[in-house]
Amino acid sequence: MSNNQKGLNQIYIEGATIFGKNFEGKISDFNTNGRRTFNLKLEPDFAEMLFNDGWAVKQFIPHGEENPVFYLPVEVKYNHFEKYDSEESERLRQKYNPKVYLVTENKKTLLDETNIANVDKVWINCVNVRINPYFWKVGAKSGIKAYLDKMYVMIKDPDDIVIKEDPMDAPFIGIPEGELNIE
Repeated sequence: MSNNQKGLNQIYIEGATIFGKNFEGKISDFNTNGRRTFNLKLEPDFAEMLFNDGWAVKQFIPHGEENPVFYLPVEVKYNHFEKYDSEESERLRQKYNPKVYLVTENKKTLLDETNIANVDKVWINCVNVRINPYFWKVGAKSGIKAYLDKMYVMIKDPDDIVIKEDPMDAPFIGIPEGELNIE
């Protein structure tokens, strides 16, 4: 593994699966800093190779399963360049901010920092994703952090762009909500 950024290779995966997505950056017990993140599922051999290279590969064993699921936590970071003039600031945003597209059968939509949370609201079929590595070192510890560079999010249903619907809710869609008064 090279100690300089230029010596590290990007990761590109077609037809990938992501989970644990938080493109909104919602603060929770597991995300106290409000970072925009998701987990990229990895095949075991690829996960081992990345781990050996210093990437922050994680694993868990799903309830009732025997084999672990390997994944790479990925951060979706939008850089802010307020110290530059507006033209330079925009040029830097175009160059360095992640490019995320929602894709239906006949259209792709580029998302930005203001609407990236829509990825949390759709049922995803699969993604094509490119990840940038960032080598870090603090004292004796070091590793490679994953940052999103570009992603195409293929959604399952074009009508599902605005809101994610739970199939369990379907039989009860027409029933209005209200308070129950049992005496």
